Amino acid sequence: MQTTTSQFDSRVNAILRPISWQLKISFNKAFDSDVTFFTLDQSLLDGPDLLTTLDNDVIQEWDKYAYQDFSTRVIGIEVSREEVEPYSVVQAMADITLDNHDGYFTPNSDSPISSYILPRRPARIMLGFGGSVLPQFIGLTEQMPELDKNAGTAKFHLTDFLSFLFDRKIDDSTMLQNKSTGEILTVLFGLVGVLPAQLDFTATSFNRIPFFYVEKGTVLGTVVRELMEAEQGRLYMNELGTITFQNRQDFSTIPVMFFDKSNTIDYTTSGEDDIINFVELTSNVYTEQIEQSIWQSSEVTLVKAGSTAVVWATLQDPATLITTPVYSDVKIGSSHFITTEDVNGTIPNASITISDIDKFAKSAKITFSNAGSSDAYVYAIDLWGTPVKVSDTILVEDLDQTSIDQFDEKRYVLETKYIQKRSNAQSKAAIIIDDYKDIGSILEVQVKGNMALQIGDIVTVGLDSYTGNYAVKKIAQQMVDGGYRQKLTLKEREARLYFILNQSLLDGTEVLSP
Repeated sequence: MQTTTSQFDSRVNAILRPISWQLKISFNKAFDSDVTFFTLDQSLLDGPDLLTTLDNDVIQEWDKYAYQDFSTRVIGIEVSREEVEPYSVVQAMADITLDNHDGYFTPNSDSPISSYILPRRPARIMLGFGGSVLPQFIGLTEQMPELDKNAGTAKFHLTDFLSFLFDRKIDDSTMLQNKSTGEILTVLFGLVGVLPAQLDFTATSFNRIPFFYVEKGTVLGTVVRELMEAEQGRLYMNELGTITFQNRQDFSTIPVMFFDKSNTIDYTTSGEDDIINFVELTSNVYTEQIEQSIWQSSEVTLVKAGSTAVVWATLQDPATLITTPVYSDVKIGSSHFITTEDVNGTIPNASITISDIDKFAKSAKITFSNAGSSDAYVYAIDLWGTPVKVSDTILVEDLDQTSIDQFDEKRYVLETKYIQKRSNAQSKAAIIIDDYKDIGSILEVQVKGNMALQIGDIVTVGLDSYTGNYAVKKIAQQMVDGGYRQKLTLKEREARLYFILNQSLLDGTEVLSP
């Protein structure tokens, strides 16, 4: 839950709750490098400095846009934030409806911002009570506005900055060895230009991957979702703009709110579509091989006298080591190349050398130089190294027969390359079954809302036969004509104390961490 003031808390449960909002958009995407956090007795009121929240003292890059306040133009705001199940990524989206009676948000018009009404415009949304507002969303407009001439409105759909980053393609192929999920995520986000100060990946990762490889051009969101699914953690951009990683034990355990019929307007329970009672998990295990031949040339390369020629070697498997070839006039059992004076390879020529070699995970760029006075040929290349290949395939199946007998088989299939131990795969399957085998484990409640709630918060429920602690999995909130609605999706959660080596008692109440 976001940190709040006592004044805000008093209004959460008040009978009369005046709704406040703030909308800021940077249509021209001007970047104000002078922006810093507001300092008491030093910064100017209504100046460029940002008033920091109680939770954060890091200025994100998206904080530094020169935002214009459009709060008086707001007709309606909808914000939703949801964790994709099971155990994955939290992403947020928003819809804003603005007063456009004068065509201010109409492209190709007389509006002073007409030329800036384009997709990908940064925006910030805050909601609260009685002038005290909390951050709810930071992101980008997705497309051009939807205009309703009769109603005089302009509607924008927005996605958070994490969604924008997830659409980015990774610029360089990358191999990492023996790295944790958090370490890999740091590298991946760095490849798409995210600075370390914009990340909070300090949580301990339980999944360590011996060999991680990602191809150039891979969409960031695809590989991050796979990593998080294997980790069983949570990755999200919070309301303040910090991209955060949590492991599967680093979740809240202390309830922050209580919902009963006094503050719940309506509720429904999960149906059969939410049940998982059969898990099928498959993962390939990758192992570094002994040094061996990993690529041979398929054509003869001419190197003119006094010049150079480049040969690209594309490998079938990524390699942790590529040995630089040495000259030889015959084939040998190590990395080498053969050069000749004739294209048929009958006359040896030692005037060609390797002047440069760039080694990548699945390729090598070899530059050959000919210091001789006549043309010559690279007749053969045999590149050796230590490839990483699939050495085993983990296949784990788990089920709950009681649930299957009640609701038929509800299968969940996961294919991954980021779970490298059978015990980890068995634990993941067992946890998913335990969390999703029963009907009613998910509640959708329309409540007297609280803008301070966050994904992952624990709330206590006392609604008819549904009692106990639940984790917040989705927050959907709507502000229209001064009225406010909030709908929460809650997942039943049993608090577990995990066994800690040298601290916990054998046969005690703690359970072994999966």
